[in-house]
Amino acid sequence: MKRSEFIRTFFRVSLLVSMALLVGFFAAGRKIGTNAECNERAQCKSCGKLNKCSLPEATKHKNNG
Repeated sequence: MKRSEFIRTFFRVSLLVSMALLVGFFAAGRKIGTNAECNERAQCKSCGKLNKCSLPEATKHKNNG
């Protein structure tokens, strides 16, 4: 492998790993734990995290339909 190929490959792999880490970081930040506060300003019915949410507002919405 030539030096220029090695450098090019190294930067491509580094860029892909960085992008994957950023995606993982942002995906992990969207989770709601048991004692967390919801950071969404929208209604519960339009929230993508409703099924896993344990906040009182979400529980009321699940029970009422």
